[in-house]
Amino acid sequence: MFLVLAGLPTLPCGSIDRPACITLSQASETCLLVYWEAADWEQVQRLVQAGHLPMLAGLLREGVAGPLHSPPPLAPWPLATSLLTGRIAADHGIVHCQQALAGSDHPEPVTPANLEAAPLWRILATAQRPAAFINWPLSYPAPAESGLVVSEHFFKSRMDEGSMLDPAPGSVAPEQQLAPLLRHRRHASQLSAQQMDAFWPASVGAEEKHKQARALLAVQLAELESVAATACASLAGRELRLLAVRFAGLSALAAGLNPLDPEHREAGTQFHRALDRALGLLLASSGPAGTVLLCSGHSLLPPLQVGKDHRLTERDLYRPDGFLVAAGQRVQTSNPWLGVSLLDIVPSLLALYGLPQGRDMPGRVLAEILKLPNLPAVVHTWDSCLKPEPEPTDLRVHRELLAESWQLPAASLEELDIGGKLARAASLAALGASDQALAILQCPEPPDDPEYLRTLAHLELDRGDADENRIKRLVRRLMRLGGERFDENLLLARLESQNGRHQVALDCLFEVLGLYPDHPALHLFIGQEYQRLGRLEQALTAFDNALARRPGQHAAQLGRAEVLLALDRPDEAMSAALDAIASRFKAWRGHRLLGQALEALGEDASAAQAYQAGLDCTPPGLDCIHDLLRLYGPERLNRVEQYQAMQARLARQLVSRSLGLV
Repeated sequence: MFLVLAGLPTLPCGSIDRPACITLSQASETCLLVYWEAADWEQVQRLVQAGHLPMLAGLLREGVAGPLHSPPPLAPWPLATSLLTGRIAADHGIVHCQQALAGSDHPEPVTPANLEAAPLWRILATAQRPAAFINWPLSYPAPAESGLVVSEHFFKSRMDEGSMLDPAPGSVAPEQQLAPLLRHRRHASQLSAQQMDAFWPASVGAEEKHKQARALLAVQLAELESVAATACASLAGRELRLLAVRFAGLSALAAGLNPLDPEHREAGTQFHRALDRALGLLLASSGPAGTVLLCSGHSLLPPLQVGKDHRLTERDLYRPDGFLVAAGQRVQTSNPWLGVSLLDIVPSLLALYGLPQGRDMPGRVLAEILKLPNLPAVVHTWDSCLKPEPEPTDLRVHRELLAESWQLPAASLEELDIGGKLARAASLAALGASDQALAILQCPEPPDDPEYLRTLAHLELDRGDADENRIKRLVRRLMRLGGERFDENLLLARLESQNGRHQVALDCLFEVLGLYPDHPALHLFIGQEYQRLGRLEQALTAFDNALARRPGQHAAQLGRAEVLLALDRPDEAMSAALDAIASRFKAWRGHRLLGQALEALGEDASAAQAYQAGLDCTPPGLDCIHDLLRLYGPERLNRVEQYQAMQARLARQLVSRSLGLV
């Protein structure tokens, strides 16, 4: 079987290894950012081990890889926007795939006019770093003066009487690049029977469900070929600093393929192989890429069998578990893998090009992965790059894009309002801003929406002084609306814990642990209850269980560091605190725990630096003031000279550990 990409070499399926021209150690200025939307790391690892993904296997041999955590909301458009802005949804403005427009009685799709933070294409264009962006959401109409941008609308091909229709104006910027790229577009009808049979044999039944799945597969395969060919063509004759490419087919296929069906599962495997071959073409065309970052921001849950009255939510579809693979000249492979967030990608790319990170970007520079001898200064914001008046847009095109994006559109303006508030609150709560998140959801009479009630109850419990009767009323309403026993027990356990009845809380949690043994939240709260009861070894086991099920879970990392400190194991506590800092860099508790671990090790100067980092967070960790006073207060003034003398040693220590965190 052959996968043919228009205008590019034909690659024999199953026989590809790393092209001979690719040697990632060679010098090159181009960075390749590849986004496999909705790729599942466990499935990818299985396919690599089975020999199905030789290009990715080559990157893994030469580079580093590990889990990547993503902030909510996890729907494709908001999440991809978080990736390319380095900002949470509450900041960048895309909290939902739809918006409410004045004069319209139904939800409409979001457009670039809804962006409230500068995407990477605007930042790099302003900084005069040549770049190309291929197939990203909210890139139509392609923004002028933003490098080369090929919008996702360019790849939605249509046929009329055997001829492919041209995409709408504004699909590519600069406009003069449209004509040379048109020949790389493909339509599903142009795929040969031989190509399709390798993915889905025509002999596999004539049932309607199989026909629909084969047709969906053909559409996604044609789009994959178009994206890969266009991305490779964008490199011809250009010296790009960054090529950012998004492949979205896995999200769409999840809507039509049943992983429990052997034929459907084999089709999914073959599509992953097509992604791998496209990766090989990008690596070969980039000449080679100096740095390769391949990532996925979320994975998809198995299909859920629900009643007709159940309204699907993100909880039913997505997991915040992604992955990052990094390889190339500027990647260092000898350091331990610390926690990595989707929000770290943009700060790291900016640092790679000698550009400063915005203070409003909550992520961090991945200094333990990338070789960055001099980290640039920080600027207040890059949002001044946003154009005051975005390009005029055709709402009809955005409706088509939404219909083909396999997201969850709201059925009404009321449902959209609820979904938007939930997404905004969730993105704030994920950064520890629970009070701001609660302010968004609090109202005299909460709507009869299970997700709204569940989130509201948890946020009120986060404050530590929730009204017991109100929480119980919210739980009763939630259960009447179809809430699960898991929700009931978890909320009631948190209420019992707030009231000091920690053993009762543990009993509530263990009642449902047998039904949900792999739910990370259960293990997290079990660990917290053991910790409050002073059963530290059991608490440590529970936190480890939580992290095994969701790597990068910030609360579990904090709990683990606290327990290790209480067990007088400061070396391990320091490592756990560093993990917590890495997963949420601008949250003060991780910095304070690091300071306490360093202080326990006698590293007072290092501890002071960590406490100061906690004070510099937003919001600042005011408890760190007391720690600093304890270190260098009136009763210990003689330690000031010691503090100053240890500054140089601290700098050398942090550099040697390649942390770049405090």
